[in-house]
Amino acid sequence: MGNLAGTGPTAAYLTGTGHICVGVVGTNRQMYLKVANRGTGFFSVGGQTTADPALTAISASTLVAFSRGTNGAGYYNRYTEAQGLTGWQSIGGRLTSGLAASSGTPAGKPTTYTFGLGTDNQVYEKIGTWATYPPSFSGWSGLTG
Repeated sequence: MGNLAGTGPTAAYLTGTGHICVGVVGTNRQMYLKVANRGTGFFSVGGQTTADPALTAISASTLVAFSRGTNGAGYYNRYTEAQGLTGWQSIGGRLTSGLAASSGTPAGKPTTYTFGLGTDNQVYEKIGTWATYPPSFSGWSGLTG
């Protein structure tokens, strides 16, 4: 993989399979993943970013990586152990930070909550519902208070 860029890795735990996935950014600005407690090494997720990635699990065997692209927009890439990567898809926005992400299952639907800093220095959230693929995303909404 080479050298790392940024401030460090971000990790997500896949509860159903017991694997710990680690996401990092290489000096070539590509994101890399590694299943930390398996014998495999880092593998490229592709794309280009200027910020640290975010990872969250939406099922026992499905991980979603989020990142800010070089154009300032947010992107996601779904990874399953059976199918691999689906490729980066834009979720839009004009962000000045990396993204943070978490997930839950309200009303039995896998849902992601993605956060980033907008150009006005306000925190914005985008919610994704993963009942089907591709997921359905809300618009970016500012958090107040």
